[in-house]
Amino acid sequence: MAHSQPIKDVVRWTFQHQYFQQTVKNKLKNKKAAATKTKNMTSLFGQKVFCCVLVLVMACFSDKVKLLFQKGTINQTIQVYLHSLAISSWIGIQAWVIFVAGITMYFNMPRHVFGHIQSKLWPMYFRIGTSLTVIALLTNGAVLQLKEKKTRIEEFQHVSGLLVSLLCGILNSFYFEPNATRLWMDRFAFEKERGFGNEIGPIKDKELLANPKYKALTHKFAMFHGMSSLATVFSFIGGLVYLWNLTCHLINT
Repeated sequence: MAHSQPIKDVVRWTFQHQYFQQTVKNKLKNKKAAATKTKNMTSLFGQKVFCCVLVLVMACFSDKVKLLFQKGTINQTIQVYLHSLAISSWIGIQAWVIFVAGITMYFNMPRHVFGHIQSKLWPMYFRIGTSLTVIALLTNGAVLQLKEKKTRIEEFQHVSGLLVSLLCGILNSFYFEPNATRLWMDRFAFEKERGFGNEIGPIKDKELLANPKYKALTHKFAMFHGMSSLATVFSFIGGLVYLWNLTCHLINT
């Protein structure tokens, strides 16, 4: 009988432990089910809202769309719309990234966190920009048809800004940005080994800045980063030049 009490305690503890585990599992299961239900309801609500907006838009523009079909200009209208959407989106994205997002993050985030975020954002940024520029070039013919036929030289002058933007985007996507990011990560690894990386803004440690290996990495990175930044600026200027040409073209239509 003296040994029966510890056995009872072990059995009781085992039962309580199993009961606690089962309770936790049930709570987690219920939370997961509730989250799934909420997600499904949100998705269903979003689909209903989208359908309502779509029906409303169709109701508002049905007569105009019908008129475009009757005139035979529906394809041209869609192309001009896509053209305007592509060029305005690309210029807006560039303005936000160059003048707002990059500067704000650089002066308010630890340098390594900022660098890792940028290493994910920049490739997507350049690919989206290149894609939007290609769409603008492919739909440019519909815009040119709004006026009398231009000469080859006039057509080239009209899209010259877009061509510059496209060239800069391709160079950044496939050459400047990948090399700059690779060297950036090499610098970060070198800094992390020496306890740096949580600083906001540039590193000011004189000993690190004087390190020959770090200086070599910094020099190579600065070269590719400088070329990438220059290409980004030229891409933005090219977009603005094209937007000016497009505005003049539409006003004179």
